[in-house]
Amino acid sequence: MGIMLDLPHDLLVYIAKKVDLFKDFVALGGVCKAWRSAATKENFSRHPQIPWLMLAQKEDGDVRGFYSLSKGMIRMVTLPEANEKRCRCLASEGWLITAESDWTMTLLHPLSQLQIKLPHISTLKDHDSVTYDACIWKAVLSSC
Repeated sequence: MGIMLDLPHDLLVYIAKKVDLFKDFVALGGVCKAWRSAATKENFSRHPQIPWLMLAQKEDGDVRGFYSLSKGMIRMVTLPEANEKRCRCLASEGWLITAESDWTMTLLHPLSQLQIKLPHISTLKDHDSVTYDACIWKAVLSSC
């Protein structure tokens, strides 16, 4: 197995680009550091994917469960960035919206753990009528 860990980076990227299923792409990134460096968002196939559902958090901690509709399995992902925050919904491209009790919100990508701060809710019109327990009904991502 050691020889598989020493493959050239270009070959690992080639392999990563051939993987169609999200579950397999996640597994590919879990092999070792070199394979993880090839398993980037840019190298993932853009074929339509069946979404994974994020399960409700059962207890305090850094681990969240994601349910695969296609495989009927749960994958546990360590997300220390989401601890003590509410992950309100999934947005496009697999990003999560996290909200703290003061309505500080971020986009969080569960695999890369990249975070993007969003404008505070006070910048929205009629923000006074929004409560922390209110649901975020929809999120749309776009680029300028």
